[in-house]
Amino acid sequence: FGSSVMSSGMGVGEKDNVKTQLQSMNKGKLNGSFKLDLWNPGVQIVAYDKRLASYVQTIGGGKKDKVVATQSLFLIWEVLFDLGLSEPRSWSFVFSLCLALVCWEVRVQVHYIAGFAFLSLVNRPIYSLGIGWYRWGIKYSPVATTTASEIGMLCAGPCAVFVAWLTVAFLLFLVDRLAKVDRITYRVVGLLGVLSALDWPLIMLVDLASLEFFRCAPASDPDPITNRALLKAAAESCTAESYRLWFYFQMNEGNGSIAPVFVVIVYLGLLAVFGVVLYTYFLNVHEEGRILDLYRRLTAKEGAQFLPHDCEVSPGELTEILHKCERWRGRNGGYRKLMVTELHLDYMGEDGEVVGGDKSLTHMAIYTVPRLNGAKGPKQLHRHFLRLQDGALVELIGDEVQFMVSRSVMTAVEKTVSEALGDGGEFIRQSKAAVAAAAQATRTMSSESKKLQSSKGGAAGCHSKNFTSNFNSVVGFGSTKAR
Repeated sequence: FGSSVMSSGMGVGEKDNVKTQLQSMNKGKLNGSFKLDLWNPGVQIVAYDKRLASYVQTIGGGKKDKVVATQSLFLIWEVLFDLGLSEPRSWSFVFSLCLALVCWEVRVQVHYIAGFAFLSLVNRPIYSLGIGWYRWGIKYSPVATTTASEIGMLCAGPCAVFVAWLTVAFLLFLVDRLAKVDRITYRVVGLLGVLSALDWPLIMLVDLASLEFFRCAPASDPDPITNRALLKAAAESCTAESYRLWFYFQMNEGNGSIAPVFVVIVYLGLLAVFGVVLYTYFLNVHEEGRILDLYRRLTAKEGAQFLPHDCEVSPGELTEILHKCERWRGRNGGYRKLMVTELHLDYMGEDGEVVGGDKSLTHMAIYTVPRLNGAKGPKQLHRHFLRLQDGALVELIGDEVQFMVSRSVMTAVEKTVSEALGDGGEFIRQSKAAVAAAAQATRTMSSESKKLQSSKGGAAGCHSKNFTSNFNSVVGFGSTKAR
């Protein structure tokens, strides 16, 4: 697009100047004596194309070995943006931090409630229970437990928190199918999901920050009996979950070196499962799959995405319009009627022969039929629609229709409406006058923009004329003849 604008709107000397400036900009040879003309329309368009191409390449990955990394980076940045954490100097960031603190507190309470419930379920004696806002102190003896109980205690808290978040996310998914969900709700659920997936690292971080992890280190004594007594006392006073398994193996097996291996395997396994589920949520459920949709739109090839017409309506909307017109009644018994006309197209080949088309266009016009003194008055066109060959339903309104169908088709439509109205071709004359007025307005706007650019050196409106000329050159549908 930038090349077409440059080629159509610049002279040879101007294009050479732009080319020289861009080459100097790319090679870093700009100095004080050579200034880049940033107001030049060609430079602006090419620079915009370069930024857009760079952004799409960053997202899609210019090389195969960087595709996964760039996709993950794009997902992370989009998640941070949706959670309000992408701009630290904004009020949205402060608000997200407040929501994160609330989600943090919910996660802590659910985690320790699940641990306490698990110990009660397996009938393990609890010496003391200290409830706090950032951690709980649950003290119980590791002598009366088993390996399965200790591993279950490691998994109870993180699994309970994640299952609770998963339930909330599933309810959000169901509600989203029935009604519109606010973005704040998605933000809260997303923050809670991130904190739930990182539950055990956060618990361990709090244990380290509060020095509870270091208080679990037992004192040593040469006497085996005294050493075991010190070990038991340290085990009964320790409240760090990741340390509990070491006490169990040390007291029952005589060697706790295997405990860190169990802890790492269990926690990394949970983190992997939680990460996959959270990734799936953000990709497909969060804000109705906005991130995945945006990624596909940015990386899709030209023509792969569906792009509706500006005046296109859905079949449901058209049905509702027809039902309203059917029920409408005017003063003195006026009503509206629908007239459907099939427009068959004949295409002219390269040799000049007329080739019949196998598809047709359907014109649907709604007319208002008033009643004057008990008799039918002259018809008035209310609205009219056209079903294109690809099945799209467009409303024929304004001057945008000339960019969707050929002039011969519009001539056939205008003739059909004029015959239905019985106005002797007045509708055709009005349509041509509207198209001419729109073209004149476009030319006036282009000339005014050009004057503004030349007088102030600005870039405002400098692309209007070039854009109009290039757009008119690519929207042609070939030579058609309607019958």
